Order: sequence, then C-alpha cells, then structure tokens
Amino acid sequence: MLSYNVQTSIGGRKVNEDCANCFQAPVGDCFILCDGLGGHGFGDIASQLVCAEFERSVVNTTKSDPISVLSEALLAAQAALHEKQKEMRCERAMLTTACALIVTPEQFVYSYIGDSRIYFFDEKRGYVRTMDHSVPQMLVASGLIAERAIRKHPDRSRILRAMGTEWESIPFEVAVRERPAMGKGAVLLCTDGLWEWVLEREMIRLRSRSATPEQWLTEMMCLAEKRAARSNMDNHTGIAIFASM
Repeated sequence: MLSYNVQTSIGGRKVNEDCANCFQAPVGDCFILCDGLGGHGFGDIASQLVCAEFERSVVNTTKSDPISVLSEALLAAQAALHEKQKEMRCERAMLTTACALIVTPEQFVYSYIGDSRIYFFDEKRGYVRTMDHSVPQMLVASGLIAERAIRKHPDRSRILRAMGTEWESIPFEVAVRERPAMGKGAVLLCTDGLWEWVLEREMIRLRSRSATPEQWLTEMMCLAEKRAARSNMDNHTGIAIFASM
C-alpha cells in the first residue's frame, strides 16, 4: 500500500519558486519536486515547466522500464526548458533543481540534480539520502568539512548542477533501491528550505509518531518555520510518502 502527501509552504518570499507534482502512470507512482533558482531569475517558470514536462513525458511514453522512463523524462524536461529560455531570451537564467522518483511494487527508482534531496527511511537501518550537487557537499566529500557543517556553510546555496544550464554530459544518474520487504518504509522529497532547518534525527522522530504522511510533513514544516521565524526563510516544499508492502 502506498500513501503520500504533497505540501508547499511559502516563507520569506512573495513568489513561490518551488513546484511539486505527484501522479500515477503505467510505470508506477511518480513524483517530481523542483526548486527554482531565484537568484538567476524566472525560477518559478523553470520549476513549473520541468514538473509539467516530466509528467507529460512519463504519461506518454511507450516504454515500461522505469529507469529509461525517468531518464528520458528528465532529458525531455531539460530540452523543453532550453526552448523556453530561447523563447524568452534568457539563456543564462531560468534554472531549477529537480529530484524525481518512480515507485513500483518492488523498487524505488530515482534521480536528482542540485540540492533538493530524497531521503529514504527504514525502520531498521535509519536513513540514506542523495548527496547534494553543491559546494559544501563537495567539501564534505573531500574531508575538508564535517557533514553537519553543510547547513550553515556560507556557500551552502552554491550548487554545481542545475536544470537549464548547458550540459557537456548528462549530469545525473538513475539509481534503484529495493523497497523494504517488512516494516513501514518512508520517503521524503524536499527542497533545501525544509532540510536546512530540520535535522535527520528529528525527521525520524517525527515520522515515528505520525499516523499519516500529511501529519509527518506538517510537523516538519511547523518546526522549520518556527526555527526560521527571524530569518529570510526560503520557500520550503516536501513530498512525504509512506510505503509499506
């Protein structure tokens, strides 16, 4: 059984540059979340276009392999974004992050570009997450800073990959995780406006006491908003999924 909830909360900005979408397709339950890059302009257009084009590609494909379907959908969204940039004469703007997930009865098939994250929670093994395409994540990988330093690093917003930039090679890989055979698995797709303020141990604690994805996501949103009350909080968006066999 699969249940999920999408929630968007706008804080600190007048324009919501985040976009999230959930839909069902023959290949599985599909999820896409984007965070438009406001500093480059037209981030709201970029995120909405990528979400819409991703769904169009997945729904209309004749392929049945979720890995191929997801990869082609992201490439189609990138192509559509470039066309929109040319149309609006803003080739160096209109950028967005993206993370996408297809859930089948046996697997999670996923990919991402930028610093919007996908978390996979397992009752027995805790969690794993995608590694940001960002300067601080690169510093962590090089052993120059600790993982916990990412959230407050001065270059935290400097991402190394984005939808809408020129790609010399495909900047994403499609990965697969087996769905837990027992217990209550959970998945969280979220923008940096959420994970910046909520620690992973708090995500796990709130998940353990939440009966629904909506309750879990709402409590995380409330915690983030409380902590960022005195800051220029970024848009914060999440897709919460409870997935049990």
